[in-house]
Amino acid sequence: MLSDYKVVISDLGGVFIDCLSAFKTCSDLLRLNYDDFMAFFFSDLEAPLSDGYLTEEEFWKKVEKRFNVKVSGNILTENFHPVVVQPLHTLYKELQKKGLRVVTGSNNFDGHWGVSLKLFQLDDFDALYASHLMHCHKPNKEFYEYIVKAEGVKPEECIFIDDMARNLEVANQMGMKTFLFNLSDPENMSKLEEFFKAL
Repeated sequence: MLSDYKVVISDLGGVFIDCLSAFKTCSDLLRLNYDDFMAFFFSDLEAPLSDGYLTEEEFWKKVEKRFNVKVSGNILTENFHPVVVQPLHTLYKELQKKGLRVVTGSNNFDGHWGVSLKLFQLDDFDALYASHLMHCHKPNKEFYEYIVKAEGVKPEECIFIDDMARNLEVANQMGMKTFLFNLSDPENMSKLEEFFKAL
């Protein structure tokens, strides 16, 4: 039953906010192969950037060195133009009225976080958890443990919503109820509403 749960943990990018990939835009601007760019990001840069130990300026210096390109400005933030997914915003408000806390659980960095915060009021969420402020990121178990401890709940009392399957695996293993969000699926919101009705 829905009453068995106390906290909904929501990802931001690809879930609560919709945006064209800033990474794809940047790779196009620099004339880099997108797959090569992302492979380098995930292997060398995701962890320090998401954990708050690498600035965007330092990020681009590493890209410049790796691919022998010149980067002008913080183009990852400059090309980040997200919008709120309004049906999900409405659903979260309804869940809050039913007594659930709705919090963010996002891999992020300072530039994108600053842009994201301008999209919504702080009271849209009961708490904001961002990897670069927590100094740990999904799918590391410490990320989930941090939120569970901060919320004062058990994993079994949490629902985790994310658009990446790898980020849901640890949540599932800990006992959280999970939902894989897919903005490209036109039935996505209907499926999520049914998911909550079935609890």
